[in-house]
Amino acid sequence: MNIPQNLVCKEEYVVTEDLVTKHIEGIEVLSTPSLVLLIERTAKNCIQPYLPNGYSSVGTQINIKHLNPVPRGERILVETVVSEIDGRRVVFTARSYWKQIVVGEAIHERYVINIDKFREKVKKLISENQY
Repeated sequence: MNIPQNLVCKEEYVVTEDLVTKHIEGIEVLSTPSLVLLIERTAKNCIQPYLPNGYSSVGTQINIKHLNPVPRGERILVETVVSEIDGRRVVFTARSYWKQIVVGEAIHERYVINIDKFREKVKKLISENQY
């Protein structure tokens, strides 16, 4: 695993219907859970090329500030920066933008996992917790 410190990655997304909140009548804007999803996706994609075959990463923590709305149909830019690496733990700072407006800021933590071992762990947890 050779993830560079301060690695910067950017991805652009369109705020589609499945990413908006609909609990405010007549207003369709990017929901906070969807912003979390986009940050996680950008961070995962950022480090995946640096991981060996059979490895991926899972999100374990996020602290987010959702600062401004983004209307449905608009584009959002998500930028992640690798700010800390400690063994299998990778911490990112993230910012998201709509045009020049800061939409959100976050600290996001991921752990590098062996996919086969993780799959076995999930199977074991399911089998031990059958009702």
